[in-house]
Amino acid sequence: HTGRGCISNRAAMTRGRYLLVLCFMLMPVPASAHSFIPGAGSFVNGLVHPFVIPAHVIGIIMLGMFVGQHGSQVMKWSLASFMLSLLAGLLVTMIWPWQSIYIVILVACMLLGLAVAIARQVPLTWLLAIVAIVGFMLGLDSPQPELAGRERMAALFGTLLGCFFSLVYIAALTEIVTRPWLKIGVRVLGSWGAASALMVLALTMVGG
Repeated sequence: HTGRGCISNRAAMTRGRYLLVLCFMLMPVPASAHSFIPGAGSFVNGLVHPFVIPAHVIGIIMLGMFVGQHGSQVMKWSLASFMLSLLAGLLVTMIWPWQSIYIVILVACMLLGLAVAIARQVPLTWLLAIVAIVGFMLGLDSPQPELAGRERMAALFGTLLGCFFSLVYIAALTEIVTRPWLKIGVRVLGSWGAASALMVLALTMVGG
């Protein structure tokens, strides 16, 4: 029993470290434009694109935790909804580039953060609709205007993979959290995410 207890505590500590990493990821950074990274390939630029835009970072983390809180049974449907809607948003912005909807995404981040903090599950149809809306907005707000032709397609494909696998990782990590204190930690991260989104929104409005 002692050995099992050690293993269980070790696993809990490992999950706690992962959640701590998410805490640092939620720390607000200065809002920036859709920047191109000099010297990196188009695919790499697209891959890291979701991680250099504060609203996208917070949105993916909050959405991933929100999906993970609903359990593994509905996760596959949520991930499929996210992939399809994200792809649709990227295709639309590739054909008809939109103006930034950065502020709208930040508002969505605040709402998602509050939903994670409350930890109340919603019906499957609502969950899929929320995931689809956020996924579409993230795709629509990832135009990569600095690139063109095949380079732009490679960048958008990188963005698709970066967003999707990040969401998978965060949702799965949230879903395996079973200890009550870690579940509370997830809810705290949700409130932190809402506050971070509000802070970035304030910085954006002041600087804009």
